[in-house]
Amino acid sequence: MNDNSTLPVGNASLTLPYLDWHWRRCKYVMAVVNATPDSFSADGLFRDASPEPEVIAEKLLAALSSGADVLDIGAESTRPGSEPVAVAEQIARLRPVFSALAQVVAKVPEGWCVSLDTSDPVVAEWGLCQGVQIINDVYGGRDPELLKVVAQHRGEIILMHNFSQSHRLDDHEELGLSYAAEVQENIVTQVIVSLREKAIVAEEAGIARARIFLDPGIGFGKTVADNLRLIQGVDRIVALGYPVLVGASRKSFLGKILNLGSGERLESGLMVHAQALMQGAQMIRVHDVRAHHRLRRVAEALCHPEEYDHD
Repeated sequence: MNDNSTLPVGNASLTLPYLDWHWRRCKYVMAVVNATPDSFSADGLFRDASPEPEVIAEKLLAALSSGADVLDIGAESTRPGSEPVAVAEQIARLRPVFSALAQVVAKVPEGWCVSLDTSDPVVAEWGLCQGVQIINDVYGGRDPELLKVVAQHRGEIILMHNFSQSHRLDDHEELGLSYAAEVQENIVTQVIVSLREKAIVAEEAGIARARIFLDPGIGFGKTVADNLRLIQGVDRIVALGYPVLVGASRKSFLGKILNLGSGERLESGLMVHAQALMQGAQMIRVHDVRAHHRLRRVAEALCHPEEYDHD
């Protein structure tokens, strides 16, 4: 692990809200917040320039007012073809976002939380010192130092399954790059076994079982067919007993099915996320918050029709 002595200290004046989960009754919406200039969906906060915290705060408030429960902030793109970003640069990108969060907390003090999309233990510790509740690790706890940091801070962690290899990409011209994928035998079983092993390792590192989420990693080095089978098999992942997150928003497999660019995949994403929620997934990670918030509300109603018996 890198030397933590140079880490910026937490902002003592900023207390981020903590979200208590109600898994049996509620579904949750995680909003993608890209603190990058190169997100695959061209919606990064720094797409054009370095905005002022007030501008960032407006975008974060818009996500919350549209129905987001979690703001998932990432300073390093995981899009196919992206380059690694140094720790110092990631933290430099995060600083104005966390400055903006102070304004957000003043206006919306509770009912949501912050997740940090990172696989780097130094960046994770920086975020946890700022009050981040969740570390969203696309490499599923591959780095034991990351697990140690999360355990020490009593944080929560999302462990994602990932077949992708950064040097193996497919170029689909109008549809863009995607991670190269090979046909897998029994993909759902493979992912279940892998996620169970990751969860056990995380628990052995000191992270409480109740603080572990699982993510099948839709789109990360998987074929179209395998992504579809994973969506169909979400109930089997849920059966492991951990909260399950599914993130299919604007993913390339939807583009391949429909031959549509990333900005035209809303309806297909809604379909996939509806399927996942009805099979027991508790959270969806999305770009289009308002539409998915409405979807979530109907999914909750379908799972608990008794609450409408007297309407």
